[in-house]
Amino acid sequence: MRYRIRYYLMLMAAAALTAYGLIAWHDSGLSMEGLLLYDNGWRPHPLHYLMLGLGGLPPAMWEIFWQDAGPRRRREGEGGQGALASDSGAGEASAETP
Repeated sequence: MRYRIRYYLMLMAAAALTAYGLIAWHDSGLSMEGLLLYDNGWRPHPLHYLMLGLGGLPPAMWEIFWQDAGPRRRREGEGGQGALASDSGAGEASAETP
């Protein structure tokens, strides 16, 4: 459970950074001035926060969904290839056709 809490905290931080980036960028008038760090006195532009937040969302979501899918994979058996092969039915239909 502790392992999962880490990814929920990462998800919350990414959402907070995304929201802050959008709000701060709107507050600055959606300007692109100071996007480069050396043009802005080495202060981060609101888009930098937005990019960090958007970049943190996919890894956190991936880990949360991957952990939830793990017990289902174990219940169905390792790999689950038998179910996929029997569902296709391609070999059975061709053998019965005259």
